[in-house]
Amino acid sequence: MTAPAIVQSTTTVSTASMSLTGVTAGNTLVMAWFESSTARSWRMEDDLLNEWLAVSSFALTFGMNLAFAKDVAGGNVTVTAYPSFTGTIASGILYELGPCGLDLSGWFYDGSALNTHYSSKSAGIDVAADSLVIAVGRSNSASLSTITEGSGYTKDLEYSGNGIVQSKAFNSAGSGERASWSSATARQCGSMMFAFRNMAVGGGGAVIVNSRRNTLIGR
Repeated sequence: MTAPAIVQSTTTVSTASMSLTGVTAGNTLVMAWFESSTARSWRMEDDLLNEWLAVSSFALTFGMNLAFAKDVAGGNVTVTAYPSFTGTIASGILYELGPCGLDLSGWFYDGSALNTHYSSKSAGIDVAADSLVIAVGRSNSASLSTITEGSGYTKDLEYSGNGIVQSKAFNSAGSGERASWSSATARQCGSMMFAFRNMAVGGGGAVIVNSRRNTLIGR
């Protein structure tokens, strides 16, 4: 087996909807986004009527969020995030992954202004083989200047020098993984990480997504 592949992705600026064409039935959709103002919670919908199983929100000065739907219907799809009240999307990314489910997650908030930022607590998370980790992080205040992805990670989205979405395939197990990233300017930042595991090896069992806002979440 191998980690779930990123089949395709698209990004957005200042819109609540993103679209992909030719999505394969049975695959998984993952959407991560940054807020330009703070909403309490979000409702997800798409025009193929897929069931969005989870939304995790991390409340900083402004928020960051992630949602996913597995075993989706095939075809062209537009996904829209609706805030519970005042709240808008500043920037986001929508992925199509191969068949997978959420296996585990973590989050971490810097205790002081730092250049290196982590997405789980100090012990890290043991990531199973055949997993894809997607990590989302952002500053709690001002610009971070240059943002650099963690070792072995790909920077899939950078939000105006203020936040990052990065991903890494784990074809072999990873022990104590923290999905780190760095910024040229030291700031207090919050980050969260999600491991999506190949369905053929048991990905997608019961999970609890850690959330600073505790708005959650899934199975």
